[in-house]
Amino acid sequence: MGLFKSIAKAIESGRIEARNEAGRYDREAATLKASNSEYAKMADEHYSIAEQARRSGDMEMYQREVNRAQEAEQAVHNATRAFLSRNT
Repeated sequence: MGLFKSIAKAIESGRIEARNEAGRYDREAATLKASNSEYAKMADEHYSIAEQARRSGDMEMYQREVNRAQEAEQAVHNATRAFLSRNT
């Protein structure tokens, strides 16, 4: 009977570990989603400012804002890649 108890205990321990890992994954995914949403908003704002600058003929400001928008998009890409590399 001791062997069966040991096996049952090991199975339950594995289940608990799997639940903890799933919870960690869910928390990380939620944090990533919120972060990416903020970066996407920032990129949209920078593109909007860039468009206004382009219309007014301020090409220096246009380029600066496009660069900032691209940096925000790159941050989303980098964060997503890091998340996937940790969790796959």
